This record gives sequence, structure tokens and C-alpha cells, in this order.
Amino acid sequence: MDIQQTVQQMIDFYLVHMPTAGRYALQIQKDVLRHPPKAGMTNPFGAALTDADLSLQNFFEVLTLSEFPSVRFFGEEVDKSLNMKYFPEDAELQVLVDPIDGTRYYADQLDVFNIIVSIVSRQGFEAAIVYVPGRDSCYSSTNTTGAFVATTSELLQGTARKLTLSAESNTVITYDHPDVTEALCSSFNIIDVHQAYEPGHGCPSINSILWGDAAAVVCKGHGLIDWGAIACIVACSGGVVTSWSGAPVPTAADLENLHFDSVIIAANQIVHDQIQELLNNKV
Repeated sequence: MDIQQTVQQMIDFYLVHMPTAGRYALQIQKDVLRHPPKAGMTNPFGAALTDADLSLQNFFEVLTLSEFPSVRFFGEEVDKSLNMKYFPEDAELQVLVDPIDGTRYYADQLDVFNIIVSIVSRQGFEAAIVYVPGRDSCYSSTNTTGAFVATTSELLQGTARKLTLSAESNTVITYDHPDVTEALCSSFNIIDVHQAYEPGHGCPSINSILWGDAAAVVCKGHGLIDWGAIACIVACSGGVVTSWSGAPVPTAADLENLHFDSVIIAANQIVHDQIQELLNNKV
């Protein structure tokens, strides 16, 4: 199997179906049924669950089984999956799906939720798609072709533009990390989503680095399935992604429960090095 060729075929396939997934999510958003919080989850963002999460995961399971049945599959809503049992447990490539990333934003009628599909191998991240239908923007990347951005109409036409990151912002996004705020606040405007989020109004999300409203995203203990997709796209567009120590981020196979120990996702080397120095001095 030519992995790179297969990855490109898979990304092209999922991009074709993103507009359908986005139209569905937007169509039911205003009336969407919220489910009880996921059992054992204390994170109000991770615990949120709606009909859209479950339906879109099923949608991508069906798509993948119909077209790429020999890959592994993992979805955010694993506990309620109907089809994950039909995928092989051992395969070189794995599809990761977060059907509604930012469910709390979505349930609160905000437009910055994502639909995320990523492809990883035993060597690491191969490709990612972060579709933001409420903002009419789709970000995608592969390790061989780089990172791209497209509107929904461009997706339907099969066209896209190279993604260029901007580091003009002085904002850093984090989540529930007061130590990060303390370490970086002298040099950066820190938005801790856990603290800053207001129901009905929201706050900037990790997407901000993609559209130039943040220079970096810093976290520890967060998921490959969502933060990792952002990291993949940033790295493929010329940004810098490392652990807090500056080491390469471990591959998916080496991560416990598909969660980072720590990660800096920066728009460029200068921003990355400044953040890493501040973290190392104070955390």
C-alpha cells in the first residue's frame, strides 16, 4: 500500500462530503436536542453531547466503511457508536473523527464549532480536515501537499487556496491552565477558554490560530482528536508544533489515550521560542 497516495484519496473523499455534514449541522442547530452530559466527564466542553454529535459520527462511520473498510476508526462518541465494532483493530492507517468539536459552542447557537476528520499512521499525523460550516471555512492539510483553506463553494468545486498563518495577534489560547496564564501574561494576551467562556456569547476558540486571531495555542492533557488536528494543519502551513520542552510531539501510537502530555502550537518559530522560554522559566 502506498500510504501517501491512500491518504490523499481519503482526504479528497472526505472533503467532498464535508458540505453535506455542514449543512446538516447548521440545519438542526437551532432546535438541536441536548443529551445528558457524558458519564464521568467533568469538563463542560468535553461532556456536552447533542443529536448532531451522534448523527455525524454515524455519517462518517458509514462513509468510511463503504469506501475504506480496511482502516481503523475512532470517534469522539465511542460509547454510543453503532459501527466502530465493524472496523479492524489493527491497520496502518486510522481515521479520527470529532463530529462536533466545540459541542458547547454548537449547543449555544454559536458559529465556531468544527467538524474534524484526521488520518494518522504509526509514524504520526498524516492529514487533517477542520471544517467550520458556521464560518464557511474548511482547513485541510497533508504532510506531502501542505495546508489549504476553502469556502464551502470552493469545496464543491474541488478548489482551495494555500493557507498562510498570521502571527500579528498577541493572543494565546489555552484551556483550564492557570499556570500558563501566569507564565505568559506578561508578554501575551491569554484567553483561557475554560474561564472566559460565557453561555450565549462564547469566547475565542482554538480555531483562532487558523484565521489569524491568535498567535499560538498552548495546552497539556488534551486530545489528539481535536487539538491534534489543529496542530497538524498549523505544522503543514509552516507553523511550529512541539511539546513544552521543545521535543517533537509523540506519535499517536505513543500517546496515552490519544492525549498530549503537553503541546505548543505556534504560528512561527519566534512566537514558539518566546512561549517555550516563558513556560520553562515559570512552569
